[in-house]
Parts: sequence; structure tokens; C-alpha cells
Amino acid sequence: MPYPPLAGSLPLSSIKLSLLPVPSLGVVQAKAGKKRRELQRQVLFTMPIRPKAGQSVRVYYNPDVTPLRGRPEAWLRGGWNR
Repeated sequence: MPYPPLAGSLPLSSIKLSLLPVPSLGVVQAKAGKKRRELQRQVLFTMPIRPKAGQSVRVYYNPDVTPLRGRPEAWLRGGWNR
């Protein structure tokens, strides 16, 4: 026995649904990576952006948006991949 319609409800035949395209997982991951890099640049970045081996690099660090806010100094250890 079917249930009676609720007061003020529309019959299912009158409801139109439109589905939006779902981006692929690769697109979602790329967007997430881009957003993560943008947020990271607010804290730490280098000049030049992509340093080369043997080249001098200047590192900029903004402690105001990190747990180190208000600390008089921050230490940095550098390295490279072989």
C-alpha cells in the first residue's frame, strides 16, 4: 500500500534534476596541489623560485602565520637531492 503524499509535496514526475559533471581525480589532485603551494608561499619561498645547483638562494620566511609567530629567530637546514 503506497504512502499518501505529504502536504505541500510535489509528485516525483514534476521534479527535474540536473547533474553537474564530476571532475576526474587527477584534476582534483592538481587543484589541491596548486592551492597547497599557494598557501605554502605565504609562509616560505625562495628567490630564485627554482634555484640551480651551485646558485645562491635567498630564503624568505613569514612566521606570522605559523606557530613560530613572535619568536626572535628561526633556524633553517638546507640540503639537496643527489
